[in-house]
Amino acid sequence: HAQTSNFPGNFLSWKKTMEDRKKTKKLQTLTFVCAGETAYNRHMQSSSANSSSGKDPRIRDPPLTKQGKQQAANIARYFEETGCEHGRVVCSPLSNALEAALLGFPDEAGRFEMWPELREVMSSCAHIGTPATDLRKRLGLKAAARDTKAMECLKNLPQVWWTVSPDSKATTPSSDMIEEFEDNPNAFAKACEEGLVARVLAILRRLDSMKETHVTLVAHCRLIGALTGALGIQTEKCYEHGKDNNRGGGSKGKRGGHRRGVVRRPGRWLRQGAVETISDIDIQAALQRSPEELSIEEPDLSRTLHTSASYHSSRMQLR
Repeated sequence: HAQTSNFPGNFLSWKKTMEDRKKTKKLQTLTFVCAGETAYNRHMQSSSANSSSGKDPRIRDPPLTKQGKQQAANIARYFEETGCEHGRVVCSPLSNALEAALLGFPDEAGRFEMWPELREVMSSCAHIGTPATDLRKRLGLKAAARDTKAMECLKNLPQVWWTVSPDSKATTPSSDMIEEFEDNPNAFAKACEEGLVARVLAILRRLDSMKETHVTLVAHCRLIGALTGALGIQTEKCYEHGKDNNRGGGSKGKRGGHRRGVVRRPGRWLRQGAVETISDIDIQAALQRSPEELSIEEPDLSRTLHTSASYHSSRMQLR
């Protein structure tokens, strides 16, 4: 009893209030699935390895490669090995995410939701989407029952749901848009950047409105980074010899005479085919911040390091 004499008289009451608030607070468990490899990814990685120009291969909304499909098919293994629940599945309408969702969650095809806000941050022709009518036709040509069920998730998808430059002249669903993007990629990038905060907030509101406590989001690297950054989730990265070694943990010190340190970067940045589950996420806490406090700056939200949320994580890189 003597040990509590230094605390304010209302401390125990305050502690009880905080415990009760924690019990009533809605905490969600989110699983992030980064869609697997596409022909665009393979081309760019090959160009980088061969020290070539890395020029955009002009592939609009590319589907998964054979490796990407294998990564998607292995999603079930992640949930088996980790014991995590996938809950409700929500998906980006870009073809690689849609394919990953259909292959990874075949039993959920009739229930998962299509959220245009989950599309990737636009940086290439690969992020120009496919019109909703064409997506429906593409699924309709397949015989699998799960694809027929998946038609339901496309019912309310707008024809043009991807990012389009405000002064674009090619806004009809049938427009190719590739030439226009290449003529002025900065206009598309600016439109995407200006709408990113609103997009992330829309995702947070939709998550907060859901009854489910477990939700799986099938999306893309940069979008997942922006969303998790807004949630206050950080990644520890180890730097050594002036290079990013992409490792968690560690501390400042010397190794071989070189300085080594750790910085915290807002957001989780998943590679193609990676899956990570993060629990104890307080969506409402993120929504209580003003858009200015979120300070979302694609791709790394670099100017504001939010206090790391209290969460637990389970992660796997699928092959």
